[in-house]
Amino acid sequence: GARPPSPINNLALFDLGGTLRAGLEEGLQRDYYVVDQPIWDMFVQVYGGGPAILRYSPQGTAPIASDQEAVFEGEWRDMRPDTGHGRVFDASTGFGFDGELQGGFLWNCVGKGLLQSGSHFEGVVVEGLPDGKGREVCPDGTVLEGDFAQGCLHGSGRVTDPHGGVEEGEWEYGELLGI
Repeated sequence: GARPPSPINNLALFDLGGTLRAGLEEGLQRDYYVVDQPIWDMFVQVYGGGPAILRYSPQGTAPIASDQEAVFEGEWRDMRPDTGHGRVFDASTGFGFDGELQGGFLWNCVGKGLLQSGSHFEGVVVEGLPDGKGREVCPDGTVLEGDFAQGCLHGSGRVTDPHGGVEEGEWEYGELLGI
């Protein structure tokens, strides 16, 4: 199916005086595209927002409301799914979940989004903790990749610190075994 456009900051399109920057081309496969109000309303409902002028992927085609089926039963907050069950993915960024959210955080699901710790995580989450294969980016920039159990690396995995240092090997509940 077609990829929905990713929202971009309108400052990328306009100069400080509010006029469109020179050299930009309008069109689905160019720099920007102005969407109709009904499509804009659908994007606000399904994806929680974005500016009225949207940038498309290079393969971009006109969005239609049925492109990305989103289902969610539960509470919404700030136009986003907050607590409940469903399947919602933003096809342009890959952010979303299939399963259960709690307070806007990944809870029991497969997804790509935020954990309560503030980490960004992609993979399987059980009761709010990474469990199974995944990739976690911590608020300080540390990256954990591999097999998780109860929120810790457990099995084969790699940790890259913010300065580029790497620890790789077999882990047991967050501890690197025999160096």
